Amino acid sequence: MNACLAFAMAIIFLFCVGDVEEAMTAAYPLMSICLNATNSVAGASAMVSGFLLTVISVSLGSIASVSRLTWAWARDGALPSYFAYVSPRHRIPVRSVWLPILMVMLLSLLNLANYTAFSVIISLSTFGLYQSYFIAISCMLYSRLTGRVAEAPWSLGKFGVPINAFALFYSAWIGVFLV
Repeated sequence: MNACLAFAMAIIFLFCVGDVEEAMTAAYPLMSICLNATNSVAGASAMVSGFLLTVISVSLGSIASVSRLTWAWARDGALPSYFAYVSPRHRIPVRSVWLPILMVMLLSLLNLANYTAFSVIISLSTFGLYQSYFIAISCMLYSRLTGRVAEAPWSLGKFGVPINAFALFYSAWIGVFLV
């Protein structure tokens, strides 16, 4: 479903981009594309606000996920116990929330100095994430093919092998483009 929606979105962007050179030299290309599509500053601003809302939502989900990992690592001794502290007032590990936020803020400063360096860091971290999926799915596929996976109520059944094979193919394919 995401692939179909992404393809449709790419087609829409291509039809709305207008002058490609202008879009490429614009300070904020997305706003330029939305202005070409709507011919209205208010309409373009509304469209970009929708994208901004999506980015904020994804960022909050990422912060929640990373802060849980940070807290668990600190609780288990992989990070200083300072980050395992749970605030009695907020009932969350505030220090574990702020650590990844501050790290990302510091890494974002690279964007000010050199956009390419920041892009490389983002691409390589995403590449590492997909390769971790690749390793886990490879192990699962190997276990399925050698009969080491017992059937379970939540199993993919006969679709498990094709789904795992497709996931491996996709992870390898996207890995080429992330580098």
